[in-house]
Amino acid sequence: MVILIILFIAIVLFFIFNWILKRNNKISLKYKRITAIGLSIVFAPLLYLISILSYIAVVSYYPEYQFNQQKWNNVPEQRYELSADIIESKMLIGKTKTEVILLLGEDFYEYTPDHIAYTLGFTPGMFNIDTDVLDIIFKNNIVVKVKQHQT
Repeated sequence: MVILIILFIAIVLFFIFNWILKRNNKISLKYKRITAIGLSIVFAPLLYLISILSYIAVVSYYPEYQFNQQKWNNVPEQRYELSADIIESKMLIGKTKTEVILLLGEDFYEYTPDHIAYTLGFTPGMFNIDTDVLDIIFKNNIVVKVKQHQT
């Protein structure tokens, strides 16, 4: 399938390059066609690759916002938009478990008494089929580490 797409792109590019080169009267018709074929062969895979990478970039993009407790509680399937700020600002580091629960809510999973996790929703991406989770690690009831991972 990929080869057919690249072939289609190459044919379209051939006609475009051929049309551009026809305007130059200093080159013979034979060299114009050979040049158009060569340019099409070189640029078709590059154009295909750029198209695929652009598509992946568009599909994987999502905005990141500063933490907002109201949005965190009201739109739990989009918590991934707030998680980067929680992690990077280290806003939970040093807080007690009670303070974290008051801030983030009681809808967490408790793996152990020293490890709880909040579901962040499905982070946009090409092959994301699992939800992301915000892990909060405690030591002596104080947050020492906050990280994010896919389940």
